[in-house]
Amino acid sequence: MARGRLDAFWELRLAPWDMAAGVLLVREAGGRATRLDGTDAPLRHGPVIASNSVLHDWLLDQLTINERSATDHRTDVVASADTI
Repeated sequence: MARGRLDAFWELRLAPWDMAAGVLLVREAGGRATRLDGTDAPLRHGPVIASNSVLHDWLLDQLTINERSATDHRTDVVASADTI
């Protein structure tokens, strides 16, 4: 991202040592690095979303919509399995 080859990146399972330098570079270049809920990405195990400032809110919305759809689908599958 810092070199301009990517506009956004997300990962659900990163360790602090995997994201420390990247978060710093993105922020120094004027981008944003957050958790899935939009709060600043802490340096601990978990998800991270990094992007330029223009795309960040859109990407958060897209990931949230897809996460809700996946959760709804899993609920439907469990409900269907219970009725059998």
